[in-house]
Amino acid sequence: MLDVVLKPQLKPEEKKIVQVTHDECHFYANDGQRKIWIKKNEDILRSKHIGHSIIVLAFLYPYYRLLQLSDEQLQVNPHIKHKEAVLMHQAISIFEILHPGCTGVFCFDQSTNHNAIAGDALVATKMNLSPRGKQPKMCDG
Repeated sequence: MLDVVLKPQLKPEEKKIVQVTHDECHFYANDGQRKIWIKKNEDILRSKHIGHSIIVLAFLYPYYRLLQLSDEQLQVNPHIKHKEAVLMHQAISIFEILHPGCTGVFCFDQSTNHNAIAGDALVATKMNLSPRGKQPKMCDG
């Protein structure tokens, strides 16, 4: 099977449109932790907290390439701090360097998982472990 790339013949007033997609992934410190180290004959209350997290994100454009500058492009553009696009304003600046005169269409995912838990849902990590402290309002369980 041949991959055919058709290059459009644009009129002088027309601009090439390039799609840029964005996605992210969250990693939590306690993801998948099933074992713990404890002393013999010691009971422990396992934390229900998911732990600290990091977010890994990327901007991608045609053919799944990362939206990033080469080392040489970064050197000649001192106003850009990182060669990878990690913030929206960086992504736009990097896009403009890589695709001068083009129009970028930035597409963001709006996963339903972002809103999967209702605000008043009964969530163990939101519950107090002691009788004091502010308790969030939750639905009847």
